[in-house]
Amino acid sequence: MPLPISSSLSSLLEIQELDFAATAAQKRSDSLPERNLLIKLSARITRSRAELAAAQAEQKQIEKEEEALGASVAELNSAIEAADVERYSGKRIDRDEASEHDTEQAKRRGEKAAIEEKEMELLESMEAAEDKAAKIDAEIKEIHAEGVSVQSGVRAVEAEVAAELEEIAKKRMALATGLPGEIMAAYDRVRAQKGKAGRGVTSLSEGSCGACSIKLPSLEFTRMRDEPADALIQCPQCRRLLIRE
Repeated sequence: MPLPISSSLSSLLEIQELDFAATAAQKRSDSLPERNLLIKLSARITRSRAELAAAQAEQKQIEKEEEALGASVAELNSAIEAADVERYSGKRIDRDEASEHDTEQAKRRGEKAAIEEKEMELLESMEAAEDKAAKIDAEIKEIHAEGVSVQSGVRAVEAEVAAELEEIAKKRMALATGLPGEIMAAYDRVRAQKGKAGRGVTSLSEGSCGACSIKLPSLEFTRMRDEPADALIQCPQCRRLLIRE
């Protein structure tokens, strides 16, 4: 005839259920799909910021080139103006000098026109670089906003799980205080072992371990059955604590 579950140790099974619930709650928090999404969003922001830095560097380089071209145009304008002032200052010059003046001025104006054309090309490139940088910056802001929203959802779940774990911990402590310290230590040690799947205690029913299903020899079973109600009894195979029925 089956014996009643040992009353002094039966709360171990309740503690184990609470531990399973705590593990499940933590896993629910840790395995949120939103966590992977946050990682992907972070990677996207990193890439976008690198692209933005490159676009901004391109802008600065174009600005530098445009300033150099502007200085060249200003220098040519000064040279053209000075040559014209000298040419028409009333100083008498011969035909060869006049022809040389006209040739040099035409050359300077040609150089100026070529540089101004290059300036226009740079201005177009500058506009394209600015548009690119603005687009990337807008994308970064969108990704950031999405990340803030996702993070808010994750924190809400974390808060919910934290409250659940706190409640579980209170119940566990209340149950554990009624058990011998060596029993709790053995239970915690076994359930933490690799391959135990977090199960440190099980029932001993009809001579078999409820976890690994080993059938105990009749003499061993009789010995365990006759131990005091609060005795530390472990399966000889899987070492889980056994609660006798």
